[in-house]
Amino acid sequence: MPRKEAVQVVSRALALLMIVWVLVEITQLPQVVLSLAHHLHLNSVLIPQRYWTIYYVAGLSTHTVRIMGLSLAAAWFWKCGPGVEAAFGVGPAAPPAV
Repeated sequence: MPRKEAVQVVSRALALLMIVWVLVEITQLPQVVLSLAHHLHLNSVLIPQRYWTIYYVAGLSTHTVRIMGLSLAAAWFWKCGPGVEAAFGVGPAAPPAV
């Protein structure tokens, strides 16, 4: 198997790993959303609501950024363009020496 095909196989395998990771993150998203909704509607004198609200907003935003970043990285690896080949150390073929 030539190096270029090997890079494509490894690149696609990494893309599939990232797609599965995105799916796992998406399954955890409802928990964060429901927890945020719960703490937004909870009124108590004893519990500082600002802390928990900020905590779950930060969790929701990191989940969202992680999902978007992994999706973009998976698309980049799946295409296996010159950037991916350069990242794996496979450059364009050099012309033969005369």
